[in-house]
Amino acid sequence: MRPGVLIFIPPIKLADGDVWINRGFHSSGIAKTVVWPMGNIFNFNYTADSTIEAEESVTVPAGTFDAIRYHESISGYGQTVSATRYLANGIGIVKDIATNPQGKTSTFELISMTGLNLLTPNGGEIIPSGGTYDITWRSSPNMTIFRLAYSLDNGVTWIPIPGAENVTENHYLWTVPIPAKNKKSCRIKVSGYNEANINVKTDISDSSFTIEVVKVTSPDGSEVWSSDELRSITWMTNETIKPVAKIQLFYTKNSGITWLPITTITGGNPGSFDWIVPSPAKAKKNCKVKVVLRDSAGNSIGSDISDQVFKIQPSL
Repeated sequence: MRPGVLIFIPPIKLADGDVWINRGFHSSGIAKTVVWPMGNIFNFNYTADSTIEAEESVTVPAGTFDAIRYHESISGYGQTVSATRYLANGIGIVKDIATNPQGKTSTFELISMTGLNLLTPNGGEIIPSGGTYDITWRSSPNMTIFRLAYSLDNGVTWIPIPGAENVTENHYLWTVPIPAKNKKSCRIKVSGYNEANINVKTDISDSSFTIEVVKVTSPDGSEVWSSDELRSITWMTNETIKPVAKIQLFYTKNSGITWLPITTITGGNPGSFDWIVPSPAKAKKNCKVKVVLRDSAGNSIGSDISDQVFKIQPSL
């Protein structure tokens, strides 16, 4: 497994107003990281102290840059990492000398000015259909124009994003498409071009993300429901490709091998249904609920299933 992007909330403070030599900054908050491919999210408290040390010229393989040298100490998860970093205007970190808690020192030096890194969405996100989402990326200065595309099939085919043919900033507010069902194999591609309109570099989402039309919110896993009691099945609907005319609800007692009808709702999409839990002869541990949205022609325009199994037990 490999980590995704580490995000500090709020960001580590490197400046607050004017910057001068020997000025220090303190940050504290939550550090969030995602571990792929399982998509596990880990949060832990962090503190960071940064001190501006000097302005100096630094030479790395990519060239010689006027930079601010600062020292940083980041503590979190019971460990402390210290680093001396060189920050060049408009480029970012061009050199980094970091020491880990075990005393091992590693050095990063900028090798090339050609860099493009898609930041969001980079995998694991759940994005509502029909809404807006801010696609962000980081790039080197030799790229002046960016073009964006999205894929619903893990990059087998790519669809240009309308209006994102000549983006000049490092972000774009995307109007998320409305698929006919939840799409769990989506990716974004960003391509950077120089002033001569030559493609310099391309990057895509590291892992797939989901465009979600409908989501079962209850039962969604681990619940224990007793037979004959009244329980609410609930779901959330985002934008659909056509108006919802009918909702069908089903449940399974065997993790989806077979599905049994619960009810059909017509004339609206209430988002909930009060279900009298059935009475099995013995406890059923592998139950799930499925919601299917249909248009006026009976076509499915969205469906979802409980993420995990729940249990139905006979009433006492």
